[in-house]
Amino acid sequence: MTLSLRFFLILCCIAVTYISRANPENPEKNAGQGNEQTKTNADNKNVANWIDSLNNRVINNSINIYDPDKFLKSIIKDTSRLLTYWEYSKANKNSEAESFVLNMLGKNKLNNSDYSKAIQYHQKAFDAALRSKNDYLEALSLNMMGVVYRRMSAVKTALEYYMRALKTAQESNNTDEYMLKSMAISNEGIGGLFRMLEQYESAIEYYKSSLQYEEQLGSLLGMAIDNHNIGKTYGLLGDYESAIFYHNRSLEYNQQLNSVLGKAICYNSLGNISMHQNEYDKAYNLFVPALKMAKQAGDSTYIVNSYTNLGWYHLTQHQNDSANIFFQYAIAISKRIGYKAALLKSYNMLSELEQQRSNYKKALSYFMEANKYKDSIANDKNRQYIADLTILNDIENQKRKIEKLEYKDQLNKKNQKNKNIVIVLLGLVALILVSLILQGIQTNKKNKLIHRQKEDMFKMQLELKVLQNERLLAENKQKESEKQLLKSELEANELTRQSEIKAMQKEIDHKNRELTTAAAYAIKKSESMRAFLDNIDRLKVQHNNSETLDKLRRDIEKQMDPDSDWDNFSLYFEEVHPNYFRNLKKKHPNLTKNELRLCSYLIMNLSNKEIALLLYISADTVQKAKYRLKKKLLLSSNDSLFDYLLTV
Repeated sequence: MTLSLRFFLILCCIAVTYISRANPENPEKNAGQGNEQTKTNADNKNVANWIDSLNNRVINNSINIYDPDKFLKSIIKDTSRLLTYWEYSKANKNSEAESFVLNMLGKNKLNNSDYSKAIQYHQKAFDAALRSKNDYLEALSLNMMGVVYRRMSAVKTALEYYMRALKTAQESNNTDEYMLKSMAISNEGIGGLFRMLEQYESAIEYYKSSLQYEEQLGSLLGMAIDNHNIGKTYGLLGDYESAIFYHNRSLEYNQQLNSVLGKAICYNSLGNISMHQNEYDKAYNLFVPALKMAKQAGDSTYIVNSYTNLGWYHLTQHQNDSANIFFQYAIAISKRIGYKAALLKSYNMLSELEQQRSNYKKALSYFMEANKYKDSIANDKNRQYIADLTILNDIENQKRKIEKLEYKDQLNKKNQKNKNIVIVLLGLVALILVSLILQGIQTNKKNKLIHRQKEDMFKMQLELKVLQNERLLAENKQKESEKQLLKSELEANELTRQSEIKAMQKEIDHKNRELTTAAAYAIKKSESMRAFLDNIDRLKVQHNNSETLDKLRRDIEKQMDPDSDWDNFSLYFEEVHPNYFRNLKKKHPNLTKNELRLCSYLIMNLSNKEIALLLYISADTVQKAKYRLKKKLLLSSNDSLFDYLLTV
């Protein structure tokens, strides 16, 4: 860096410091409010050093605004140095440096909850990124606008910016660490918005995608944030075990980072879970240090969250005076920073508090105040979305305008280049014309020769095509004949198959009739035998020759043995149902011979009475036998025994 440039930078720093003191209301040049004023008296001799350091980072795309190191944190907090570097980047027409510093200014305003100014700076950063044609800077600016709008609860607008940032990063096909970080931030932001929309499963999916990028980068802060977000979303799903697991992981990373604010956030989240699990003392012991750490970090949003949580705790313990104090603290800060969601929550809880006190008039007043903020939040979101659609349209118009100017510039350069080419060509044309005239006669002779050769070649090709067409025609005729022959064979085979099927069906019908006849014969025989036994019993009553009749009865009962007709019946049955008994026995080896018989009669769909005649037992005994058979076959009372036996 030259001495004159260094002198210019020192003068810029002094001028910015003077202007920031003289004009405290100017949004871009004011470096004298709050914490920013502490940096305006920096030693101007070191200006060139930290600017050189920033320049090197800009060249290497190593300005990590998402997870800044100690040096960048000091720069981001110091509005004076940021404005100085902005002036330097504009003076040097360095759009990349300008985009970086504008994003850092936006981050500065975000940290101080000045959302409108943050959006202004990030929008300017995006415009500079478009001019520089730097995909990473475009994605960075879009992500940062998504962060701000998400903090403002403008869900639709934030989602559009995050989605555009993610698309820009993915389409760049850039796998450098800084672009992986950009995609991690986009996924984390989209997950947060899905959580706000109560799409918790989708939120967890995006959070875990972000966590994968952060783990790949080894970013402790990124891993701390993603684990906390996953834990918080599991808590909203009521999965407190998973929520506690991820919150504790986040707390471990924050302890490694020694992040006071990160630990405060984890303590508040774990305290919230304890409240939902009715572990109130445990929750209180987490909320108290969380408030202390939030104050130490100086983050107004999380100070409000801590006050609200402590108010909630005291409300559940019916310590209404203490609860009221904490809610009033939360409301005072929320009004100052415009934290409407916290105002809505605090007023709702104050309404509940006054109901506990039976002060219904005041409870109604707080309830109406809460509804006012509820409506205001909804209206703000809608207005913000409409306004940002206009901004997005302006961005696209600006981008098209830049592309148009670039195209025009390229076209002018191309025209100038064409003029130079024409001048050169004019000098060559004369030489070419002379050579063309000399070569014309020779070329004409060659062309005639080539023409004759082409005609001969064309005739040969034509003859060859005629021969090929004749050969193809003959082949097609042969294929058609083969198709007709094959079709005839298939039709003949089909007729043969149909004939065989009919013969087989006829055989099966015949065997079924034989089986039915055998069963009918056995049933008829059993009925006759039983009728004969009944007649013998009547004769015994009428005559005294009972010994003779008893002998006759025993002889008849021997003839009524179920085994006597079984062999013939089983042969018919096996013909109709091949290997049925072997398959059934293989599947249920503990079945007895009588149970196998019962299965065969059931397959024929015989009634209990008919089965009783074949087995020479009573119908009630058949019913009991069927019950025992179902138990052996491991069937429930609702299962059909007949249907099961058909499947064996």
